[in-house]
Amino acid sequence: MTLDQFNTEPFPKRKKPAMDIGNRLKPGTEWGDAARDAETAARKLMAEVDTPEALIETICAKKFAKYIYPMAAWVEDSARRRAVGTAFVIHCWGVKLLDDIIDDDTGYRHPDLAVAGIRLYEHAASILASQELSDAFFRLSRAKLPAIWRHLKKEPDTALTSLEEWDASSRVKCGHIMAFYAQLGNELNARPADGGIIHAAIEPLGIVYTAIDDIRDVGNAKEEHANLKAMIQKGYVDRSDAIVMLDDASNEFEANIAAAPPSFNFLDYFRDDINKCRRWLNDPAMAAL
Repeated sequence: MTLDQFNTEPFPKRKKPAMDIGNRLKPGTEWGDAARDAETAARKLMAEVDTPEALIETICAKKFAKYIYPMAAWVEDSARRRAVGTAFVIHCWGVKLLDDIIDDDTGYRHPDLAVAGIRLYEHAASILASQELSDAFFRLSRAKLPAIWRHLKKEPDTALTSLEEWDASSRVKCGHIMAFYAQLGNELNARPADGGIIHAAIEPLGIVYTAIDDIRDVGNAKEEHANLKAMIQKGYVDRSDAIVMLDDASNEFEANIAAAPPSFNFLDYFRDDINKCRRWLNDPAMAAL
């Protein structure tokens, strides 16, 4: 199948793995219940500041809990982990709303995006304060977030023309924000793991989740300049090189996570996401993730 055919032909059904990986957000599980906590709170918070219903639906449709909640996995106590992980998801939605202002590609009014984003951001900070993470939150925010915001600000005007550029961009805009949350949650560990090792484990996952996002977003003219699938179509990136990049990222993740194992086991789910990316890169017909 050619890449052109991929854009028009329906996706074949793929066999489910033996482990029901898709049930990570199943009701009655810690992960699934935290996802519902975050969405319920986010809907209420955005409604309080008169956010348009369509914008609320758009934001809540982004199931950030799938890969942001596990960044609380280094919090040993399950009740505190659920509160902290919920705060991470709400905070990440807030960051996304503010990033949408920078990208200017949603069609929503900037005041609506800004006020909703700030409301989510401040509520997440209040949850973290209740879990004795205020000092760590602001300390790590000062250390980690300015570089992420600088990158997000220049991203709309920066065309990527090589795999190396795409790799570096993905690590910052996705990997570093995930690692920020993981390092923050680690502060509550009775015997905190090395924050640098946790960062090294989580950063390469930015490649995986940016690739998944790129598959879904292809066709968005405003983001095509930084989209991996579009770069492959244009000949900027060779598919085999992208597979090597993904394998290197997977090896980075496995080597470092072994040195700083989390209390909450999310690893098989993330490994499945890595395999989804690998299947797509090997066969475009498998891009329905």
